[in-house]
Amino acid sequence: MLHGPFSHYTTNFQLNIPKCLEKGSKYVLGFNEPDWPTPDGLNPYVDPATAAQNFRDMITPHSEQLSIGAPAVTSSVLEGKGVKWLRPFLEACKDCKIDFVPIHWYGEPGQGDAFLPHVDEVRELTRELLGEEVPLWITEFQLKGNDQQQADFLNLVLPELEKRDFVARYSYFFVDQSLAGGPTADPGKAYVA
Repeated sequence: MLHGPFSHYTTNFQLNIPKCLEKGSKYVLGFNEPDWPTPDGLNPYVDPATAAQNFRDMITPHSEQLSIGAPAVTSSVLEGKGVKWLRPFLEACKDCKIDFVPIHWYGEPGQGDAFLPHVDEVRELTRELLGEEVPLWITEFQLKGNDQQQADFLNLVLPELEKRDFVARYSYFFVDQSLAGGPTADPGKAYVA
C-alpha cells in the first residue's frame, strides 16, 4: 500500500516495489483514507483531483505487474468524505486502471444496520463509474461496542457478506490476542465461526 501521496511514504514505496515484486506480491493498494486527515498530521486530507493525479503517477505505472486497488475511503457521510470523496476521485481517474476497491467502515453501537447498505452503495457507485463490476475489499470494518455487541453484529453481517459475490475479501478490525480477550472473546469467536 502506498499510504499517501507524501514524500515520507512515496520514497519508500518506490524503493520497495521492486522488492515486493521479487517476493511475489500480486496487489497494490492505493492511499489509506485520503478523505480523513490523521490527528498526527502524517496524513493530511487529499482532495480527489490531487489524489487522482498522484494515483495515476505513482500507482498505475505498476498495473502490468500488479492488480491495482483504489484508495480505501472511510464510511463517513460528511461532505467530501467517504463515498462523497470516492465519486469525484473515480470521475477524475477514469483513465486509471482499478482492479478492486478497498473500503473501510466503522460504526457505533446502534449503527450496525448501516454497514451492508454502505457496502451496496459503494458497489453501485463503482459499477456506475467504472462501467463494470469490480471486487470490493473491505479491509477494515468494526462496530465499536462491547464484546457482545460486536459478536451480534458479526453474526448478522458475515453471512450477508458471504452472499455478496462482489465482496472478494473482508477483514474485521480488530480481533487480536492483546486486545479485549483476543480471538477467544465473543467477537473473535464470531469472526472465525
